[in-house]
Amino acid sequence: MKPWLLAIGGGLLLLARQAAASSRSGAPIPPSDEKLRFVGDMWGAMSRVWPGSSSASRILLLTLASYESGYGGSTPYKAGRNAFNVIKGSADVPSMESGDHYCDPGGKCVAIKQRFRIYETLDASVRDLLALLQGSRYVSAYTLLRVGDVGFAAALGNAGYYTLPISSYVSNFKDVLAGVQKR
Repeated sequence: MKPWLLAIGGGLLLLARQAAASSRSGAPIPPSDEKLRFVGDMWGAMSRVWPGSSSASRILLLTLASYESGYGGSTPYKAGRNAFNVIKGSADVPSMESGDHYCDPGGKCVAIKQRFRIYETLDASVRDLLALLQGSRYVSAYTLLRVGDVGFAAALGNAGYYTLPISSYVSNFKDVLAGVQKR
């Protein structure tokens, strides 16, 4: 496990606890702090669903949720608590249509429509993603996630989780990781 990730985790845990405490106390969270609310909500869901995980693993999962949902600003998140932009695929689950992008290996992207899964709770969103990652297609990404290795982002791309060029996604993922650190 990388020590710098543990330090990040400690700082994030404090902010997530502050956001959760503010939410529980009924104190309004100003609109400028919506990202902090998202972090607190996601940290709570991850803690309930994956209680034995390390803070480094949760940081990576939180970064994935923050990146994929725009800190909770995406339509799939707002309308269906889909924190990770998980598409419907062949699963027989409730879904909704929303805009997305498909990028070819050269990085040229086009707008498309996708069907995204709908979840009743954030806990269900986290639970479903973890189940998906434990399947044979994403097992190498899940292994890196469990040990808190940032190589998790590239492993997701190698398994086909996203269509951006891997170098672009990983660079963006690291930028979001830095933003998560601040929150």
